[in-house]
Amino acid sequence: MKVKYSVLPALFVFILFLSGPLCAQRETKDPTIYSNIGLGFGARALGMGGAFIALADDITAINFNPAGLAQLLKPEISLGFKFGGITNKYAAFSRTYSGVPSVDNQIVTQGAVDLKYNQFVFDYGGFVLPLNMFNIPIAIGFAYQKKLPSSYSYSLTYPYKAEFTDYTDYYYGDMSYENLESSGGYNSLSFSLASKLADFFYLGFNINYWTGSVTTDYGWGYDGNHYWYGNPFYFETLDYTDNRKYSVSGISFDAGLLLKFDMVSLGFVYKSKFTPSLDYTYDIEQEESYGYIPGTVYILSGSAGGTEKASITWPYSLGGGIAFRPVSALTITADFFYTAWSGGLIDWEDTSWTDTGYPVDEPQNSYQIRGGMEYLIVFEGGALPLRFGGFLDKQIFLDIDDEPLNFIGLTFGTGLVFKNFVWDVAGVFRLGSYKSSDYRADNNKFTSWNVVSSLSFRFDIK
Repeated sequence: MKVKYSVLPALFVFILFLSGPLCAQRETKDPTIYSNIGLGFGARALGMGGAFIALADDITAINFNPAGLAQLLKPEISLGFKFGGITNKYAAFSRTYSGVPSVDNQIVTQGAVDLKYNQFVFDYGGFVLPLNMFNIPIAIGFAYQKKLPSSYSYSLTYPYKAEFTDYTDYYYGDMSYENLESSGGYNSLSFSLASKLADFFYLGFNINYWTGSVTTDYGWGYDGNHYWYGNPFYFETLDYTDNRKYSVSGISFDAGLLLKFDMVSLGFVYKSKFTPSLDYTYDIEQEESYGYIPGTVYILSGSAGGTEKASITWPYSLGGGIAFRPVSALTITADFFYTAWSGGLIDWEDTSWTDTGYPVDEPQNSYQIRGGMEYLIVFEGGALPLRFGGFLDKQIFLDIDDEPLNFIGLTFGTGLVFKNFVWDVAGVFRLGSYKSSDYRADNNKFTSWNVVSSLSFRFDIK
């Protein structure tokens, strides 16, 4: 018997759910871990805020709009790299519970938590070969893309204290810890075909094979005491380890359209809904010690492990954009990109998975509004580009008050075009705040940054 239900899109649940701080696990969910899904790759495009659907005139068109590949006149090979980090600042809090099960009449105090991690990834690599078949310009492309990199680690500790309004001489306190090491990622291999069917009309398609695996080694626990009149009389310690591996494979399709006029271009892209398979293995251990001081020490331990299989319904995406070039050196772009995350579904072969405690909140449909500009300072044999951009990034989840979460991003970029070489670099910054628990008064702060670099070479055709 199978079970079906709407949940978080699986690739993000399994890899990233454990990456929220322990305080987030005690509360609800950490929405920031789903940020920046779908922004794309390539330093030139990201320097313009990711607004590239209607421009799409280099190899990164494979991601933004495959129809744009037919604009390329020379064979091109390109590599891209990305280095970045994320910081989540969870404010310290002290709250009194009343009428809340398990914590009624408690005063809970928790220290501030700063979660930071960095990663460096090989972002993409590919080539495009323009051809002419029966007097029809076409382009064939191939690209490797790191869709969801997951190579990072963090370790943190923070204090936790629970007092009781009815027993002022008694309280419980501990020092909690959490650590995570993640490696691997999910990748795609894309084959592209594009054609210029008329002076203004371009059409392109991708076939994408998704593959890859992620391994996570996660641990959390605490070392705490119960106090009476300031003296410890009972202790508790807990150590929990959770080792998991997620392997994914599947095929998706993209279609793109580009309408190119003298000063204005319009672009459209569709990324198909598809159903990749998921193989999941896990090994979980937990040990708890407790007892009175002084007195007998009691130890409880347990473990679990196994393999699960599932199919995932990955939702479709739609995007549209406009590019305006009032003069040859200046291009202004704007995009809208929508993803139907509410259609995400996991189909587990084993119904026991529903008891594992993962959140089943309905994901929200998301969108990004992107805008940017590029100005070229032209010199003999090359050009120096200056790029600026920004975007509004609506998140997959609502916050604890059922309010939409909208992060904003700012980007800038430059590079160098000299003869057949093109080097681009961009900085991408995202920031926002959100409320992740019904007892936090202060918003949690989120920031992320990425430095993206691309190097391309265009071959002369004789």
